[in-house]
Amino acid sequence: MGGHSALRLCSDWSHAVASRHSHYDIVQYLKQHGGATAQEIASALGVTAVAVRKHLEALASEGKVAVRRLPLPRGRPKFVYELTGQAEILFPKAYDQIAVELLENVVSLDGEEKLGHLFRVRNQRLASHYKDRLADKSFVERLEELARLRDEEGYMAVLRHREGAFVLAEHHCPIYAIAQRFPTACDCEAELFEQVLDTEVERETRLVDGQPCCTYRIAP
Repeated sequence: MGGHSALRLCSDWSHAVASRHSHYDIVQYLKQHGGATAQEIASALGVTAVAVRKHLEALASEGKVAVRRLPLPRGRPKFVYELTGQAEILFPKAYDQIAVELLENVVSLDGEEKLGHLFRVRNQRLASHYKDRLADKSFVERLEELARLRDEEGYMAVLRHREGAFVLAEHHCPIYAIAQRFPTACDCEAELFEQVLDTEVERETRLVDGQPCCTYRIAP
């Protein structure tokens, strides 16, 4: 690689890193102060207002920042930037840890049977919702709709046909931490599919076992 190309790559990489840091710093500032003008942010971070506005525009295009126009008695109006609800995904969350701890407390206080009851109640609620979506459809159409439902819920689901049967593959698990700690969660998933499809479902692989996806073999 030539010297100019290497320098350009280094410059591009440095710019990308600086951009990410600037985004983070601006978001952190807005989170802590509730809202601010570009100049206020620039003064606090030691950068130019022009640079801050570029980052704010990028964040606004992603729906993470909104701007309010505040008229002033004299002169130009003031534009105050605030984080939107969509910006919450930028901050650390501990939902998985809290959920696992709560379920561990359930087991500690009331035993494994109570935990199983909670998962069955969840299954009943999901089954009711799924059946509404699967109603008045053929078997194949129900499978396709189930895959769409699971995909909408974040499971990255794909339906495949293999050796005379169907395979539902889920490449992401929104309840991974729970499934890792409580295998009952995985068993309930297969039972849920059997309930809404009214056919035999066999779980073949699990993400928590190090496999690339969870797969369920569904008999036609």
